[in-house]
Amino acid sequence: MLAKRIFSVCTPDTAALYVARRKSNWLRELGLADRISLVLSCVQRRNLSVAGLERIIQLKIQYLLPASPDEVSRAVHRGVPTQGSSGLARQIERIPSEI
Repeated sequence: MLAKRIFSVCTPDTAALYVARRKSNWLRELGLADRISLVLSCVQRRNLSVAGLERIIQLKIQYLLPASPDEVSRAVHRGVPTQGSSGLARQIERIPSEI
């Protein structure tokens, strides 16, 4: 059975964006473009605009996960998922609710 959805996760640094573009092109060639959901992680205000990032990747960004190293560190040290009403926790919770 083929996957109904393919999640491609990358960070907004230049190298990762170009690798994501190569992967999205490969998935398009396989006829799977309609199944790709791009998750952009570690997003900061100083990054390019969403439109600029989408131009590089040549794919619509489905989810933006804000950079939150302190929150992630606390969750890892406690052995629990991110929690609460932070931007990161809200965006992570959004992904499974839309599957």
